[in-house]
Amino acid sequence: FVDTTEAVISITTNEPATCHYATTPGVSYSSMSGRFSYYDQTKMFHTSTIKGLKPGQARDFFVRCQDLAGNVNTGDVLISFSVAPY
Repeated sequence: FVDTTEAVISITTNEPATCHYATTPGVSYSSMSGRFSYYDQTKMFHTSTIKGLKPGQARDFFVRCQDLAGNVNTGDVLISFSVAPY
C-alpha cells in the first residue's frame, strides 16, 4: 500500500488573483490562514500542498480569491476530498 500523507489542491481563476483557504466555511478572506501559490506568472493557476493526511480522512477547504482590483468573491468555493483507507 501507499501511505498518502500529502496532496496538492488547486484552483483556476478567470483573471489574475490571489487565493486563500480555510478549513471552516464563512471565514473572511483576510482571516484565511491557508495560502495558494501561483502555478505560473499569469496568477490564474493556484496550488497548495496539504500535509499531515491520514488514511480514511475526509478534508474540506473553503476558498476565496481576490483580484488585482481588490474584489473578493463573496462566497466560499469548496474543495473536498477523501484519503482512501488502508
